[in-house]
Amino acid sequence: MSVPIAVIPIAGLGTRLYPTTKVVPKAFFPVPDPKDGFVKPVIQLIIEEALSAEVEEICIVCSPKQEPEIRKYFNSDEVDAIKKKPDLNAQALRIADISHRYFLRLALRSSSPAHSVHSSSGCVSQFKKSRKVSVMQYSAAKDVVGTRPFMVLLGDHVYLSDSGVPETCAQQVLSVYKSCGLSVTGLHTCPEEDIGVNGLVNGSLDATNSRLYRLTDTVEKPDVHVARSRLIAPGVDPGSYLCYVGIEIFSGPGIFQALEENIRNGVLTKGEVQLRDAMRTVMEREGMFGYRVAGRRFDTGMPLPYAETVAAFSERFVARSL
Repeated sequence: MSVPIAVIPIAGLGTRLYPTTKVVPKAFFPVPDPKDGFVKPVIQLIIEEALSAEVEEICIVCSPKQEPEIRKYFNSDEVDAIKKKPDLNAQALRIADISHRYFLRLALRSSSPAHSVHSSSGCVSQFKKSRKVSVMQYSAAKDVVGTRPFMVLLGDHVYLSDSGVPETCAQQVLSVYKSCGLSVTGLHTCPEEDIGVNGLVNGSLDATNSRLYRLTDTVEKPDVHVARSRLIAPGVDPGSYLCYVGIEIFSGPGIFQALEENIRNGVLTKGEVQLRDAMRTVMEREGMFGYRVAGRRFDTGMPLPYAETVAAFSERFVARSL
């Protein structure tokens, strides 16, 4: 049971990392990769996480400002000086392989009508952007995904598996999907003081796997009262909650249908249509599992977490010979 395509939404403005994002989109902030000793942009680390889970195609949902940078970076042409060095050439070939796998979808902030143009990487569709910013990014990928199962990886999260765990976090989520056949989301835990910046879930703990939950409820960034009354999950330390890690696998188009219903009916949480509300609908209609990954999620979209990301990845980083 394969997941052929991954959706990576990166269309945010990156205001929390301003003013650097005036010239460098946050998806291109550098992070040292412990796997091979190269310093890579965030977007490449996310794509490689997806490819580790047998994904064949990548749908990047970006803004018009980001499009030229993506095309430039994933261009397969390289100068001779790069090709002559085996390690650099191997990395260039890796990037070239990605260049043949990705599609772009542009989420526009203008009020112009939606239209599409053709590009060498496939069809580049342009969509109006509303206040439902994050949700529109997922809707923009619908025509690429179709009815196939697909993975979602947030565009500002990167991952490290726990020491001694050979599978990437995406591979762990894929393994659960293959075994259960239903939509799956990756989970980890957070303390109560962090619930205001996380989506939380609740569910029943699997009898044979202490990391696996059948999910029954979810709330995006709840207050303490809601968290304590609805979201205290079994198998989690007191004062902690199950929250999303930023990797989902959806078994089909049900999530798109739920999003469209919520947009049409004006179902809002904190003033916006939320992906997590649509996921609650999928839990109710189709069933969904959550899996506590053996690894850590790192946020690269805010200054202090980005610095912590670089520090954590640097601890495992072994520089290659130059």
